[in-house]
Amino acid sequence: MTLETSGELSRLVNVDKGGAPAEETSGEANRLINIDNGGTLTDICVIDGARVYRTKTITTPHDLSKCLFDGLRKASRIIYGEEDLPRLLLTTRYIRYSTTQGTNALVERKGPRLGLIFGGGNMDLRSLQPDANASTLFTALIGERTQRIDPTLVANALTTEAVRAVNILAAQGAIASSSHSRGLRVNPLKRI
Repeated sequence: MTLETSGELSRLVNVDKGGAPAEETSGEANRLINIDNGGTLTDICVIDGARVYRTKTITTPHDLSKCLFDGLRKASRIIYGEEDLPRLLLTTRYIRYSTTQGTNALVERKGPRLGLIFGGGNMDLRSLQPDANASTLFTALIGERTQRIDPTLVANALTTEAVRAVNILAAQGAIASSSHSRGLRVNPLKRI
């Protein structure tokens, strides 16, 4: 570990990617893990008080959970000197996950047409659009493809209502996406 100074900010940075095990700062969950999933590499940055640990792993587009957990395991080895993923997760307060692909799709307004199913209560779609930018994004991604489901329904009634909502969204052109072992597949929703 070496001390690097940048302006007024001083922090301990693990620069050799395989340094001595970290000392526990406390028994509390205080760490912040930042994960940025890119097209080629997935970056992991673990912040523990004044200590910052960084590592990278190859992005696995066919299964993004693989590169996520590979990166977390690698980070645990850097921090503890041996792999201990449960310990890392139990001492982490927040995990932030972002994807370059997802961000680009939002910024460029590209990608599948989405539908939104939401519960009842006092939720109003206007609350998801608090300003002009949010409203523009909501309109571009979802538009009028929304359905409300009564959250007090149970069992068969809830299933029937969910099927009804999916069928309406499918008729409006919403797209379903799912991850498969051969890559990401995007399919039109089908009536049930």
